[in-house]
Amino acid sequence: MTFSNERPLLRAALVATGTEIALGRTVDTNSAFLAELLGGWGVRPARHLTVADDLGDLVSAVRECWDNFDLTVMTGGLGPTEDDWTRLAAAVAFGSPLVFSPKLAEEIRGRMAAWGFACPANNMRQAWTPGCARIIRNDRGTAPAFAVVRDGKAAVFLPGVPREAEHLARTRLKGIVEEMLPGGLRSISTFVVRAVGLGEGKVDELLRDILRGSRNPYVGLSAGLYETKILVTAMDAGPREAEELAAPVIEEIESRLGPNLAGYGEGGIRAAVAEMLAERRLRLGVIDSITGGVLAKSLLERLPPECLAGAVTCAPGLLHGLNAQNYLSSEGADLVVSLSSKSSPSRGEDGGSAGKITVVTHIRDSRSKPGAGWGSGKRRKGEDFFQITPLSGPPPLLRDRVSALACFQLWGFLKNMG
Repeated sequence: MTFSNERPLLRAALVATGTEIALGRTVDTNSAFLAELLGGWGVRPARHLTVADDLGDLVSAVRECWDNFDLTVMTGGLGPTEDDWTRLAAAVAFGSPLVFSPKLAEEIRGRMAAWGFACPANNMRQAWTPGCARIIRNDRGTAPAFAVVRDGKAAVFLPGVPREAEHLARTRLKGIVEEMLPGGLRSISTFVVRAVGLGEGKVDELLRDILRGSRNPYVGLSAGLYETKILVTAMDAGPREAEELAAPVIEEIESRLGPNLAGYGEGGIRAAVAEMLAERRLRLGVIDSITGGVLAKSLLERLPPECLAGAVTCAPGLLHGLNAQNYLSSEGADLVVSLSSKSSPSRGEDGGSAGKITVVTHIRDSRSKPGAGWGSGKRRKGEDFFQITPLSGPPPLLRDRVSALACFQLWGFLKNMG
């Protein structure tokens, strides 16, 4: 099964600089923002790199990305300090000397004066840019950005401060991308198919020929905890044409996923659970003594009011659980999912890199059902589901993992209900 596209996508590399990012002390939000923004313009982000504050590594990254991608966007390293190497790295990579701009220097001094600060001498480093580059003035900060555009390619260098990078990407990067695309930015629509109960590797195996052969629509995967999203992206088409392009691909994906198809759209496994509850007209209650409300919030914010019986976050203990169960039953809960633990989250031997917890999941179907062998008119409660699951990982992430596990188990329970 193959699909074609007469206009190949521009391929982009996103480079985040900074030793603090490379060491994991600071989270790189710029690349995630840029990937989504570029994707909406019909540019395919094909590589994400993180480079520490090392001149040689930065020069190599710029050269490698320029040689292999149509567009390179690097964020960070444009400040006034000794470890801000991006300006020099770009100059070396492109064989162009750094050039001082008196006009930029005056703008930097003026901006700092407007903020009520004296301008230190080291801020003048920000007035130097590669001679081959276009200057991109930054009205949100003191670090001018710049871009090298030639031979049908572009490398754009933006500040690392997210509010500055995002503003310049929306306002100035967009114009550079338009230059690179004959006819301007593309119309692009993405449809999401959700698969639950299959790892990313298994989904890749099931859809291998579609993933490798697709061009328009382009098909890719986004893996999560206990779920995988299949992204079907149609380009150069209005809404109706995009749906027509995507429809046969989505139909084929549906047939291959079979019972692991969990719906459509961005909501993920939590949205799939909410859709199944709404379809069956069931009311859900949540008892949570592990995640501190993470599970309740992630589920209940997606539920329509008619599917919500309530949520209780309580301390561990049998009595607390029974009281919560009785309360939710009195509120009309058809299903109650309860999370407790046989052990508390703990830190690893290294003082925090790993934690462990044993999760006890209990799902109770509280509705009365016809009883087998109980005599005429007798009724019994539905079957309960118990699962004991050991989990490990960084302690700050364990709550999210526990929440995702519970949603996955609840999804399976609802599927088996028929």
